[in-house]
Parts: sequence; C-alpha cells; structure tokens
Amino acid sequence: MRVRTLVNPFSCVKRYPKPVWPELFPAFCGIIDVEIGCGTGSFLRNYAAAHPAHAVVGFEIRKKLVDAAQAKIAEQKLENAFLLWGNGHTGLEDMFDNNSIDRLFIFHPDPWIKRHHLRRRIINAPFLDLVHQKLKPDGCMYIATDVPDLWAAMHESIVSSQKFTHITDDPFWTTLYHTRWKEMSIEQKRSLFYGTFQK
Repeated sequence: MRVRTLVNPFSCVKRYPKPVWPELFPAFCGIIDVEIGCGTGSFLRNYAAAHPAHAVVGFEIRKKLVDAAQAKIAEQKLENAFLLWGNGHTGLEDMFDNNSIDRLFIFHPDPWIKRHHLRRRIINAPFLDLVHQKLKPDGCMYIATDVPDLWAAMHESIVSSQKFTHITDDPFWTTLYHTRWKEMSIEQKRSLFYGTFQK
C-alpha cells in the first residue's frame, strides 16, 4: 500500500546560503545534479555512488525523511551526496548560479489533486522559468509520475513554456532510474509516465 504524507510547500520559509562546491565535495569536477523531492533518498544515494565526481544535491520537505536519508548517506560514506530539508524551489533560487546545474530530477511529486491545491504542484510556469535559468546549456530535467492527470498537466506546462526540447529514447530511464515509488508503481500495475526535457 502506498502512503503519501502531503506537506504544503508554502509552509516552509527556510532560506539557504550559497555554497562553495569544492569545499563541500572533495572530488568536485564541476558537475551538479539536483533532485527535488528525494523522499528516502534511494535514487539520490544510488546515483551518487555511481557518479562519485558529481555533486548530487537533494531537497525534501519532510524532515523525518531527510534525517533518515542523511543517516544512510553517512553509513554509505558518500562524500558527494548532500541532502537538505526544505522547499526545492527556494533551494534552486538561493544555492545555484544561473547555468550551473547539469541535471534536475523530479520523481513522483505530490499530485495535489484537489482544485484549490493545484497551485501547490511543483511544475508550473514560474518554476519552469527558474529551472531554465539554472540549467546549463543542454542541461536536462527528468520527470516521472504514475498519476495520469498530473503527467498531462506537467507535460502541458512544459510544452507551453517553449523552453525545453523533449528527448525521446533517453537510456537514463532504463539504466539509472530506480526508485521505491517506481517499484511500487510496477507492483500495483500502475502506468509510469516519464520524460527528459533538455534546455
């Protein structure tokens, strides 16, 4: 059974200092990958382990999940993974220069089904403007969900922005995309929707 505890993203007003990446990551090579809504951190940790020279930064608004994921990062001794509690939109604004992020991952975001909650969805016009600013030229945004209506809304917003090119047949989805939410979707025979969108 899937359990999703929704947290209003507007309830978090935390701001972030801009980091000096080489000080945070000993093996930093200039590549920055970001996951928003990383949950328990399963993808972030596996991805960071497979890409030790990348700075892999995650944001999660549920504090208990952040604490648990940080403990696992420490247990695995991942020196290139950095997880923060708070709103990912704010994190993008505060922590990253324009044209500095290589990849942005958003997997199974909160669907916010009720009409009066739709503005809480992460993919919207202002957010896409921000992502376009922060991604490097040819940088990519990776999005996945198993909620058909949410996928349709996200895809429409991205296409309407005219800021991204939809990349088809991206091998990422068959080689690197592994999350607990994906496993649950498959177990429950829910259709998966995903796409790669390049700046």
